[in-house]
Amino acid sequence: MEYQRDFHNLPSKSGKGSGYDGGMRIPMIVAWSGQNPQNAFANKNLKIKAGSACDEPVHGDDIFPTILSLAGIPNPIAKTKQDGQDLRGLLTSGDFKREKALYWHYPHQWYRDVGVGLGIEPFSAIREGNWKLIYFYGDGATDGKGYDPRVELYDLSTDLSEENNLLKKVPARALSLQKKLFNWLKEADAGIPIISSTGRPADLSIQ
Repeated sequence: MEYQRDFHNLPSKSGKGSGYDGGMRIPMIVAWSGQNPQNAFANKNLKIKAGSACDEPVHGDDIFPTILSLAGIPNPIAKTKQDGQDLRGLLTSGDFKREKALYWHYPHQWYRDVGVGLGIEPFSAIREGNWKLIYFYGDGATDGKGYDPRVELYDLSTDLSEENNLLKKVPARALSLQKKLFNWLKEADAGIPIISSTGRPADLSIQ
């Protein structure tokens, strides 16, 4: 069977399971009882303006600290150890600043070389501001059709479709992000893909 490129999330690249934004960028919709603009807000801590929208990237890890904050429950995890960030300011006043980079880790191979070229391969990624770096581990198949491990760097403010890999144009930025990504993987004790030709975990070496 021949697998074709997936364009259904244009202008973002690729789709579900991909390290590209087509596999990550989905809308987050927030609704709250009693938020009718003609009535008093049901929750004084969450005065969401009806019909409002923003383009700030958020992450699934942000949900837990946000719900705790809205419920008035102290977060039991020390702030330095928290993965996500409280979004209450973003939902209400818009007063929000991302304190840490966003990370993704998908160490799995779906099936042989399916998804090669679509970003549907084992990968880890980091986004800091509009800069996004993806580390692809390779397709895991020793059939001569897969890619070697590689690094891709994109400026999403000017290249939402991730067509222009800036790795060689801004190597200092790429090096900084890759170091942060690898440090995060080690701190999280993340599972690292096994290279089929060696039977050992992939070497997290700077490219």
